[in-house]
Amino acid sequence: MLASGTNSLKAAILKSYKEGGRRVATDANSNSSADKYLLQYGFYSTDPTRALTQLHTLLLEGDLRQLWQKTKLRLKSQLREACSAYKPASRSLASQKNSKVAAEELQPLYGTNGYLRTAVMYILAHGSRSFMTVLNNTRVEGAEHMSAALARQQGRPLITVCNHVASMDDPLVMSTILPPAVFSDPSQLRWTLCASDRCFHRDLLVPFFRAAKVLPVERGAGMFQPGLAAAEDRLRAGDWVHIFPEGTRSRDGKMGPVRKGVGRLVAACSEADPLIVPFVHSGMEEVLPKGSLLPKTKREVGCT
Repeated sequence: MLASGTNSLKAAILKSYKEGGRRVATDANSNSSADKYLLQYGFYSTDPTRALTQLHTLLLEGDLRQLWQKTKLRLKSQLREACSAYKPASRSLASQKNSKVAAEELQPLYGTNGYLRTAVMYILAHGSRSFMTVLNNTRVEGAEHMSAALARQQGRPLITVCNHVASMDDPLVMSTILPPAVFSDPSQLRWTLCASDRCFHRDLLVPFFRAAKVLPVERGAGMFQPGLAAAEDRLRAGDWVHIFPEGTRSRDGKMGPVRKGVGRLVAACSEADPLIVPFVHSGMEEVLPKGSLLPKTKREVGCT
């Protein structure tokens, strides 16, 4: 019985290999990836006995691991070749999209460094700093790193990133980590991004946020949109851009997943050796809880 069953199984395997080999050999457009895989690695053969011997060797002599390693290396090599062939096309497409956005839509997003911007940035920065240091108790550690970043080599991009808890993290927290001497010089102050449905949804607000160096980002519009292209352009010009990598406020105070746009901004100015300064703050969820219209006082805030 056992011998009969073994012979039947052997006959079935031989038949399967033989039919599979014929099917792949005669059909160049075969959709069977399993057939192609087995043919590629020599399991299909015009001699089914040879194929069975190969399978028997793999199973009994422990060569499956070796086959797996060889297959993995081969697939990695194929993946590298595919990626190297794909990257130039990706860069070309991205370049075309960015150049189209830049040519048509970026300039109106920047505003001008005139009296309005100087006044808005000065009042906003000093007012925020006074609120955080006089009406609240704010402790800052490492502010010297931010001062050093502002004194970076001319033309070198600066990117700052931090967690996002309250709708007014910027400018409230930002004002506490900067030396007051720069408040009157808009060219040294940051560009930042804000959802268009929050900062640019009313025509009366647009001039204010333009003057405050805020770039609009449309939710759900992806990475190829004017606001992000404008941020890239500012970085390539050597300016400072502040971003919240989560893209939205945290609901529980914990850091959320980082959006892809952060990596895109860094990559956009990588040739200029961007300076990246991360910091983290705590306590802003008590100063301006989500859903609250007015900030609260007598709270403890820390920034590092």
